[in-house]
Amino acid sequence: MGHVLVLLACLAADPEVCREERVPLDLAASRAPLPMECAGAAMEWAAAHPAFTVRRFACRPFEREA
Repeated sequence: MGHVLVLLACLAADPEVCREERVPLDLAASRAPLPMECAGAAMEWAAAHPAFTVRRFACRPFEREA
């Protein structure tokens, strides 16, 4: 099934402008991510996107959109 990191990212220059980002996690599909893996993935995303501030994040099971 797999998991995805779902985070709310807001522009650092304009904190009222936010968007939801979904980032696939590279983990074995047979297990849920550990909390530290979710936090680490959120920190990696934030480091790669310095114009944004991560307001919140969560790891969720991947669901295909119909």
